[in-house]
Amino acid sequence: MRYTVNQSIVELIQGDIVRQDVDAISTDIYGYPLGQAAPIALQTDKQYVAQHSEITLVRFVLWDAAALKAYQRAAQELLAA
Repeated sequence: MRYTVNQSIVELIQGDIVRQDVDAISTDIYGYPLGQAAPIALQTDKQYVAQHSEITLVRFVLWDAAALKAYQRAAQELLAA
């Protein structure tokens, strides 16, 4: 999961793209546990964006209330750390 998120960001940089929309598709199609995916996605993007100031926006596109809650919980934990 971490590798996939990281690769999507690397492709942005290589394509001179400064904004990214990220969905939680691996939690749906591939069945990756949402509670595990959210913190991995947020932490990986946070680390990469911290090193690449050219990225101006990363937007997480979530398809339902369960995904929103999982990402909110993970974001609160990440920001508290």
